[in-house]
Amino acid sequence: GTQAQNNNLNAFSHAFAHAVAGCVAGAAGASAPGSGISTGSGCGAGALGAAVGELSAGFYNHGREAAGLPAKTDTVAFASMISAIAAAATGQSAQGVAIASGAGANAAQNNYMAHLGEYETNLNACRKTRMA
Repeated sequence: GTQAQNNNLNAFSHAFAHAVAGCVAGAAGASAPGSGISTGSGCGAGALGAAVGELSAGFYNHGREAAGLPAKTDTVAFASMISAIAAAATGQSAQGVAIASGAGANAAQNNYMAHLGEYETNLNACRKTRMA
């Protein structure tokens, strides 16, 4: 999020921060009545989904922002799908896959996509300053 945009986090710290937030969300979702999954499994699924979602959103749009192109319109869906695949590949239950998918979509929507326009705004400001 904002800390990564301000260069206060390296790539590992950025992914780890998403994993921690995903763990909290996943554990909370797992503790809901009738969820059918333990809070520990929910934490793991949420952590995996959030980290994979954020990383896959960046991978899916690699180079687009620097080229002045908008993010692909299906970025959130892509991050959700890749997060679900990662959870299934690690043996998560159906509920774990759903938690990971939701956490991946959330990371892409509320972090990657939320900061995407900042680059263009800053670039345009630099261009205006340079031309003045």
